[in-house]
Amino acid sequence: MQVSKRKKIVYAVVGTSLMAGTAVGGHAAVSHAEGSKIRTGTVMTKSDPLSVRSGPSTDEARVGSLKKGAKVKITCRTKGQWVKGTRSTTNWWDKIGPGKYVSHAYIKTNLWIPVCKGSGSTNGSLPKAPRNNPHPSAMSQAPNLTERAAHVRKEMAKAFPGIQCDVSAYRPGQKSDHNSGNAIDCFPGRFGVFPKGATKKEGDQAAAWLRKYAGKLDVQYVIWQNKIWNKKPGLNEKGWREHRHAGQVTLGHYDHLHISVTAPVQY
Repeated sequence: MQVSKRKKIVYAVVGTSLMAGTAVGGHAAVSHAEGSKIRTGTVMTKSDPLSVRSGPSTDEARVGSLKKGAKVKITCRTKGQWVKGTRSTTNWWDKIGPGKYVSHAYIKTNLWIPVCKGSGSTNGSLPKAPRNNPHPSAMSQAPNLTERAAHVRKEMAKAFPGIQCDVSAYRPGQKSDHNSGNAIDCFPGRFGVFPKGATKKEGDQAAAWLRKYAGKLDVQYVIWQNKIWNKKPGLNEKGWREHRHAGQVTLGHYDHLHISVTAPVQY
């Protein structure tokens, strides 16, 4: 199941958003506990103030703003939504106070910033259980998701803020759960790149979490690293099975997880 070559990258600056190319950049995850030392950074927006969010995503509540050139004290960093900024394109967010985060894409600092305690990319255990999916089985048309698929996307964002889940464009002539709005593609790292190290581990954790809570989420099947798991009786017991397109980074689903929810018509 192919994926669109465009990934959604969102500006964190107030009132600004756009569609851009594949996200790149960011730092490798480092397993360090949140320290007591405060690091200082400088806000490097073009002109607009930088939004301060209650969590590491532009979907979180805006709890303040910082002017260009403002000095900000950074406690630690955590993974969240991918953001394209003036300094970089990254999914690292800086914690500047209790319940206060800014995208590192707009922060200039030459200091090493420790990873916050409990950051999803450094914790070896699976995230907590998701909310039950309350939405009925339905059909839509890409790029519009069904409510059932949208629920899974929201729960993935909460459990794995460093993984970006994209909506596919409509694919004429193809039979696909993407076309019916019942599938999403989730990228732990960059499109078209085989994940390694902490990035692959995060994808492995997400695959295990989706399988564990497939019943709560109404997930029908997951494809990751050229292996497929399907909760259908008779297939569930076989666990992860070889899929197809071995060695092909996107067709083999090495760079992303494909997630299909149960639907009236399944492909």
